[in-house]
Amino acid sequence: MSKRITFILLLFTSSLYSQNGWQQVSSLGSSMMSSVFFVTDSVGFAAGDKVGYTTNGGYNWVSNYSSPRKISVHFVNPTTGWTCGITGSIQKTTNGGVSWVSQTSGVTDVLNGLFFVNENTGWITGGDFSVEKLLKTTNGGANWFLQSTGTSQKLFDVFFVNENTGWVVGNASSQKIYKTTNGGTNWFNQTSGSTPALYSVYFINENTGWACGTYGSGVIIKTTNGGTSWTTQLTGWFGSGTGFFCIHFVNDSVGFASGGNGSNSGGIAATTNGGLNWFAEAISGNPHVPGIFFRNALTGWAISGNGNIFKTTTGGMTFISPISENVPSSFKLYQNYPNPFNPSTKIKFDIGTPLPPFSKGGTVTLKVFDILGKEIVTLVNEQLSPGTYEVEWDASDYPSGVYFYKLFSANYNLYKRMLIIK
Repeated sequence: MSKRITFILLLFTSSLYSQNGWQQVSSLGSSMMSSVFFVTDSVGFAAGDKVGYTTNGGYNWVSNYSSPRKISVHFVNPTTGWTCGITGSIQKTTNGGVSWVSQTSGVTDVLNGLFFVNENTGWITGGDFSVEKLLKTTNGGANWFLQSTGTSQKLFDVFFVNENTGWVVGNASSQKIYKTTNGGTNWFNQTSGSTPALYSVYFINENTGWACGTYGSGVIIKTTNGGTSWTTQLTGWFGSGTGFFCIHFVNDSVGFASGGNGSNSGGIAATTNGGLNWFAEAISGNPHVPGIFFRNALTGWAISGNGNIFKTTTGGMTFISPISENVPSSFKLYQNYPNPFNPSTKIKFDIGTPLPPFSKGGTVTLKVFDILGKEIVTLVNEQLSPGTYEVEWDASDYPSGVYFYKLFSANYNLYKRMLIIK
């Protein structure tokens, strides 16, 4: 009886998904993008060496080169928003990004983080290696004035839950976390025991928040008491010399973090239990992803460093269909169909009755490799109960050639070959 119930629940969940994981929907044709922000399901903005806007959910963009290069973008409604970037640059729009007006920051340092709680009140973080910069405005950016946490290191990001309570994070070599409860007039140190540089911070209320960065590789930390104490949830992601550059939560359970090596390799991690467990999401080419933004648990966007725009309407999850109620006796990987194919194919596999200690189901991974053995996409990476499943792979972004797909768990490694002909 329990196996049948599990199957029905999986089938119900799968029926909710209309799109397979992350899909590239557009490209800004840029070499250095940093940030993406959406104010509705249709209206969004991106910033980097270009600044652009979309009015149809990211499928088409109007963009122009921006000098100096911008690092962050933030909007309070579909028409009013700001960007900030290198050499102390700040710009504001009141017509949805059609035109931008420069604002005077009073500094020449790199400005990294940007956050507004309404049309008038906002903060910007930045600085150089030995100098912090923390700016505040109370009149929409017409005037900016300096605040200080007391640190001598640069700040990367800022987040406020209201006009009084907020956090900043930063430092290039060791962790810095500061909190204010009076709008930035005073700040107190909440730095935890670990020592990564932190690039992004996100809170869902005054108590619960996350920060991410690098400590030789990607790291994520969490607090449930407003920052008084922090616990490390994830380390060692992406590999040496990498980090998480952006973190975003939609509620106390569902969240996402993105990053990579700063240039051409990285990806997206997701959690559905508040960060207790994280799993990699499949994104074409595994690019460096400096920016992500979600409107809800299902609909989100990601921007790669080279300006490709990715979108998901499934929370980044790959569509996996359980197609049989019969419990297989062993693991089996079927030949994909059709094969050869263009542009998509389906891969079926059996998850047999697991051996201890995986009596309730273990983590199953399905990956695709090119003919040289380079991993190009992860299609499945999650706990699955015994059953027969099917996943569809859209290879529109990949050239003709021979590819291999591998199904593996704690006890099995299975391979098959497939062919793309275009």
